[in-house]
Amino acid sequence: MTGKKRTFVLYPSLGVGHLIPMVELAKHLLRHGHGALIAVVNPPDTDAVSAAAVARLAAANPAIAFRLLPAPASPDVGAHPVKRDQDTLQLANPALRDLLLSLAGGADALLLDMFCVDALDVAAELGVPAYFFFASAAGDLAVFLNLPYLYPTLPSSFRDMGEALVRCPGMPPIQALDMPWTVRDRESDAAKVRMYQWKRIPEGRGVLVNSFDWLEPRALRALGDGVCVPGRPTPRAFCIGPLVNDGSTTGESGERHECLAWLGAQPCMMVYVGLRVLETHLMKIGTDLWVLLVDSWKHQKKNIGLWSRELSGDLVHRKSTSGIIFYLGSNLVTWASQKQKVVALSSCEAEYIAAALGACQGVWLSRLIADLIGGEAQKFRLLIDNQSAIELARNPVFHERSKHIDTRYHYIRDSIEKNLVDVEHVGTDEQVADILTKPLGRVKFVEFRLKLGVVPSPPVPTLGRFEEFVKAEDVEAKVRLVMEAEEGRILRKRLGVAREKALGATKEGGSSEVAFAEFLRDLDKSSSANGECN
Repeated sequence: MTGKKRTFVLYPSLGVGHLIPMVELAKHLLRHGHGALIAVVNPPDTDAVSAAAVARLAAANPAIAFRLLPAPASPDVGAHPVKRDQDTLQLANPALRDLLLSLAGGADALLLDMFCVDALDVAAELGVPAYFFFASAAGDLAVFLNLPYLYPTLPSSFRDMGEALVRCPGMPPIQALDMPWTVRDRESDAAKVRMYQWKRIPEGRGVLVNSFDWLEPRALRALGDGVCVPGRPTPRAFCIGPLVNDGSTTGESGERHECLAWLGAQPCMMVYVGLRVLETHLMKIGTDLWVLLVDSWKHQKKNIGLWSRELSGDLVHRKSTSGIIFYLGSNLVTWASQKQKVVALSSCEAEYIAAALGACQGVWLSRLIADLIGGEAQKFRLLIDNQSAIELARNPVFHERSKHIDTRYHYIRDSIEKNLVDVEHVGTDEQVADILTKPLGRVKFVEFRLKLGVVPSPPVPTLGRFEEFVKAEDVEAKVRLVMEAEEGRILRKRLGVAREKALGATKEGGSSEVAFAEFLRDLDKSSSANGECN
């Protein structure tokens, strides 16, 4: 325990991936006898961290306080996700301000995610010291702080520079094609948002870095010398890591997560076999591969199914084709195009059969999501572009149109009666699932393809290059190098040394503990300068 007890408000960016590192930081603060409250922005759209996810983390970590901050969603629904996230975080400032003012004893400091730079305005208004928590390596921090000044001086965007080397203080030269996807095109909205965010980080009093001194001396020296941010002071970096959940438990309760327990019991070769299967599948597809870009998983409760069919698409057996698309929030999670098992006598019947299969899939998905997030299965929406099929699904009375349909396909009626599904009409021009069942015109095909989130596949790196796909043989060669070759033995030895150094850094008197004490002293100086008025 270090001195007096302080209260810290931790402010992660959107998404569970930003929340989890803040939980680890909160645990670190608690171990040193301080209080921690995590303020989670919760907009009403798919960028939110669901209340269920926060509740689960709160149950696993009862000593950490959590607060959901209601905030409006980005008004620009068509913008890049990075831009929408920034808009939402800006709109959350009033809720954050109200939270800080409501704390009885006030907040001693605001610890911000690297993307929550607009919260600096709230901190300045209320006189609360603001620091950033950088959950990645100090080398990444050095690069990100330098890019807003370096990028405008380069001859072109990273995407056009290929293998040209980019030189940032504190890091070895980096190939332009290895830069983050969000900044490949410097004229894009995503890149402009990132440059804005990284340029504002120096406005904080300092940065808590999830690393340790021994691991990254070069980057830390550049940060300490102030060469990463030209023309203005560089924030002090406090390496207090590594703060890592070892995966053995889900929180303070000590209970191991069932998924981790299962994974730990599986043979390592399962991973290799999976790679083999994937690589074989890619070879069958060929080089003209289209990949699906999906946002981070964000525990959304609502899922949406879209179904289409092509009547008698099979010219031999005259069976129709069903198209299946399911979204979780705005993320496409499952899709299929399959021939129906029976011959449909009309478009209404074909659509009805497809809807029944959609109901089965949707109910299963809802139950799966409920099991994953620990809640009740939620009703989902099934969008159909055939009004007759919708009426047939809603009508519990069998009549001429349905008496000959196999009983199993009436599952859709049972699901509606049990309030498991909402069947809604969607216009044919908006039925994205048509891309799986019908020959579309080029304009409509491209439109639906974009709505699926499918884009031409970027080249995949192999051995530092972006010219071909990684093959199973490449993975096998690297695994054998690590496990069998002399080079691998040397690498394993170095990793063992790094592990011991990491353990030493977090022990009493270690470099990370010393850095944390220095952070607290810096905070005390800030509080004294502000007259203890937060």
